[in-house]
Amino acid sequence: PVPGAYTPIGKYSIKIEFSSVLNLPARAKVDLGGVQVGVLDRVELVDSTAVAHVDVDENVRLPRDIRAELRQATV
Repeated sequence: PVPGAYTPIGKYSIKIEFSSVLNLPARAKVDLGGVQVGVLDRVELVDSTAVAHVDVDENVRLPRDIRAELRQATV
């Protein structure tokens, strides 16, 4: 597939709060256990918190208390 071309057909949206999302690219992929399950829709600043809006494939169920982390995919 073309990088950045993944779009969940059926999806639901979640919000993830980060203290910083410096250099987070548009349409960044969201992985769970090494499998892409979603894509970053947008980021907004709420007070001093970065809120990432993520679209997740409707077939993926995430626990309410799941933790997210940003990882660089390249060297």
